[in-house]
Amino acid sequence: MKTQSCRRHLGQVLVASAIAVQTTSTVAAPPWDLPPAVTKVSDTISSTYLGRDVTTHPLAWLIQYDRRELIIEGMLFWTTYQTSAGKRWALVAIYRHPEKSSPWTVEDVCHYTHHSREQYDHAPSSSEIGEFASRWFSVYSDFRFFGGGVNELDWRNLVGDDPPEIREFTAQDRPGRTG
Repeated sequence: MKTQSCRRHLGQVLVASAIAVQTTSTVAAPPWDLPPAVTKVSDTISSTYLGRDVTTHPLAWLIQYDRRELIIEGMLFWTTYQTSAGKRWALVAIYRHPEKSSPWTVEDVCHYTHHSREQYDHAPSSSEIGEFASRWFSVYSDFRFFGGGVNELDWRNLVGDDPPEIREFTAQDRPGRTG
């Protein structure tokens, strides 16, 4: 039963990914509903900073699975908000296991050595985003890359550079990889 459910979910994701790729040439959109993920990130940042307005932009998404058929869906967000010290930026990584629990999680992962949020007093550079994303989007040793993408339009507008390919964030042989 679990195998059929997992395969059905992966099949639905594959179809949605194919449709997303065919219907857009400038934005690689994840094959799931974005508002719940955006709300989770915005609520997390605004609660940390006492209800401040938060602007949230999805930058990248990734799906991986393992031989147990455990699926991990992840997203990377760029956020901006105001503090008494001025404008601030944060990169936020969220994940979920869609077959186990649908809600998005912004918590640090207990068996993972990296934090789910990185805050900046400046707009993060392409290399800073790449470093953060690489820590979160590493494909675990027993997992396989299933799909992913980079929101090219937001990346160009926010970062000012051409976006990388999603595979640049998932290299398993990258130095310092701990996932």
